[in-house]
Amino acid sequence: NTMDLFEDYFADAEEADIVQTEILNARTLALFKDQVEDTRSVSRLSWHPEGPTRIAASYSVLRFQKMADDMPKVSFIWDVQNPNEPVSELRTVSPLICCSYQP
Repeated sequence: NTMDLFEDYFADAEEADIVQTEILNARTLALFKDQVEDTRSVSRLSWHPEGPTRIAASYSVLRFQKMADDMPKVSFIWDVQNPNEPVSELRTVSPLICCSYQP
């Protein structure tokens, strides 16, 4: 399938049909803090398949060339109802970029 990038697909649509003004908001429900002092990002989240009570979070620095050799390679499984400390740790020999529960 191809798509013409220059074709006006919605030329006959009225502006009210295209633009919908909706007030969006967000709030923080829980904060899961990385237990490692070094700065790194969550690269993947995976919800537990039997319910929304636990999440597995893989942490890594995606620019491997800029990652320090002594950067911790641990990721965590969190309980949503207790965000203060992880339920368990996932220790690997290399950075864990992706993790997923096995259904």
